Amino acid sequence: MVTCQAFLATKPTHHATIIGISAGIVSLPAAHLVRSSAYTSSKMAAVKLLEILAAENPDVHIVSLHPGVVETAMLQKSGMKAETDDGVLISWLFLFERTP
Repeated sequence: MVTCQAFLATKPTHHATIIGISAGIVSLPAAHLVRSSAYTSSKMAAVKLLEILAAENPDVHIVSLHPGVVETAMLQKSGMKAETDDGVLISWLFLFERTP
């Protein structure tokens, strides 16, 4: 929130963009989220924060993207079996979102 406030106070007049990194986990049913309450609730809070900032700042392009399944220590610790997504494709998505 502090970073967003600082950016909004000094934002450029054209093509101002805020991109938040979310997680697909926020759309899963609670039964699939056992032992992930802190992570999931923090990601959901970030999504809502960006939604509200977008409503308050219609002149700024504000999006929340989730990068897919990324191989991390947290994923390994969770024991979840999932194919990971291509990091190159993910980076192009973020670049596309930023391009006016």
